Amino acid sequence: MIKLVNVYKKFTLGNEELTILKNINLHIQEHEFMAILGPSGSGKSTLMYILGLLDTPTSGKVFIRDIDVAKLSDDATSKLRNKFIGFVFQQFNLINKLTVLENILLPSVYRSGPLDFNPTEKAWTLMKRFGIDHRAKSYPNKISGGEQQRVSIARALILDPDVILADEPTGNLDSKTGHIILELLQDLNQRDKKTVLIITHDKTIAAMTKKQIALMDGEIIKHV
Repeated sequence: MIKLVNVYKKFTLGNEELTILKNINLHIQEHEFMAILGPSGSGKSTLMYILGLLDTPTSGKVFIRDIDVAKLSDDATSKLRNKFIGFVFQQFNLINKLTVLENILLPSVYRSGPLDFNPTEKAWTLMKRFGIDHRAKSYPNKISGGEQQRVSIARALILDPDVILADEPTGNLDSKTGHIILELLQDLNQRDKKTVLIITHDKTIAAMTKKQIALMDGEIIKHV
């Protein structure tokens, strides 16, 4: 489903060149439930941006379903990202001026071209599934952190992506609420057959997944 071949990412800082990712080779199969594990500075966030088509490697190849992403135009890459990947962030990234329902619908508003489903009906279905339908007209800053994260997951699912990319999805939550969110992601993998990638520094969270990739200093040091 996703393949990275000899991926490097380098940045120039003043007169110094920093190598953030070094020779990353990674195959992600359909329906995987995987953690990318590493401490701060290990390169996991940079890897997430490349997997999510939010950044490009300095060298190496990224393939999505055998499509060489480097050969796509910016517009085609954007369309592929919007169709293929749903993002869940640690900071939720909700818009406080929009209601819960409006936040969930946002990706469908920016989607170019017709949809073959009613996004409002789907948003209500997702809200009911996640137990937040009573918050539909509330604003994000008026609901709990766990509810905000469920809103962000519903938003990630509104266009029915193949992959859910979750960046420290429990980082701003207490342990009990965080466990509920992880079980929700687990259910999306098992019941909905979504490929779920969790980026985390927490070994306990990573242990809940079926496969772990450990990063250190920009290199993959272990597959489990």
